[in-house]
Amino acid sequence: MLRTPYPAGDYHWHQVLGGAYREDFRIGSGRYTWRDCLEPRDDEYYHETTLDPDNPDWVTVSLSSEPRVAASGDVLWGSKLAPQF
Repeated sequence: MLRTPYPAGDYHWHQVLGGAYREDFRIGSGRYTWRDCLEPRDDEYYHETTLDPDNPDWVTVSLSSEPRVAASGDVLWGSKLAPQF
């Protein structure tokens, strides 16, 4: 979990595992809590990323990746929020 301030503007947001993405994602200036989670389900892990603004008037957004990853082996996972300004 990472809580950090971001300036307002357009961002590309995507997950490293599975390639889920939202292009040209616009956020307002403020603090956000960014979570990147692998959740175990049966013999797989499910990857979910959320961006939760401190501003109560704004909604939390999330990305979920497919395919899920097998419970064994090494995998690279995470997410990126890249400013486009």
